[in-house]
Amino acid sequence: MIDRKLRAGTTREDVSRWLTEVGSPITTHALGRHASTHLSLTTRRGRRPRSANFLTDVRDRAWDGVESGEIPVTLKDGIRAEALLQAQAARNADRDLLARIALALTANVRVLDPEVEALEAEYRPLLTAGDQ
Repeated sequence: MIDRKLRAGTTREDVSRWLTEVGSPITTHALGRHASTHLSLTTRRGRRPRSANFLTDVRDRAWDGVESGEIPVTLKDGIRAEALLQAQAARNADRDLLARIALALTANVRVLDPEVEALEAEYRPLLTAGDQ
């Protein structure tokens, strides 16, 4: 339970306070040593714990830089980021639709999606025309 709380980002002070309440007092220094030695977590007061995932860590550092003003962000940056997020969402939606179409056309599974069923009805004759 201690490891889970530390990995979730609960501060050492809060974990120490909780352990004292349940009758197993442990100092914040001991918790810090445990986190860095056994969990590979290094934290600074008031900071998020480092992530085991490199990209998450980079994202968190960039967000911290934007919040503190170390990394200037303009309106143009915000508009470009929104456009990229919308393009990514569209690609994901297209990928999902293509997967559902492939499933409907290649498997004997009925997909209860009117859009896919309409496409299946359109393309099914093309697939069966080669079998004749």
